[in-house]
Amino acid sequence: MRVDIMSVLHNASSFENSMERRTTMELNDGLIVDVISFPDLVAIKKTQRDKDWSHIRRLIEAHYLKTMERARRKMFDFGF
Repeated sequence: MRVDIMSVLHNASSFENSMERRTTMELNDGLIVDVISFPDLVAIKKTQRDKDWSHIRRLIEAHYLKTMERARRKMFDFGF
């Protein structure tokens, strides 16, 4: 498992707003963790680094494939 810890969240709303939108997950060993919401993750990955844009594409593709049965256009409108 890889864990990214970010001290500054570029393009994100306030920390408090991000915490309200977080997702709670239970890992295989029963550990409960809070993770940033999908839209917030995409927003903070919007940087000038080329590798971040390929990460965004992979994140959106994976999320779409996982949720395509209930997907709506607004779920994937990130202002591109």
